[in-house]
Amino acid sequence: MARGQRKSIDEKIQQKKEIIEKLQQRIETEQDGLNALLRQKQEEYYKNIVNILIDAEMDEYEVTEAIKEYKSNKKIAV
Repeated sequence: MARGQRKSIDEKIQQKKEIIEKLQQRIETEQDGLNALLRQKQEEYYKNIVNILIDAEMDEYEVTEAIKEYKSNKKIAV
């Protein structure tokens, strides 16, 4: 049986370079998608915190003091 013409080493090198370039582009695309999801998760986290604070009717000073007190009590408990 006759086979196709064998590829030269330069053709094989070029083929591998093209594969690597496509994979790098895919990685960049996937990284962009991951970053978008991470931003979305962070935004939801902050929205939840803001909603809790709104429901509690706490201002910035009260929140800061409550967190300081929590941290202080946590250190004592350890």
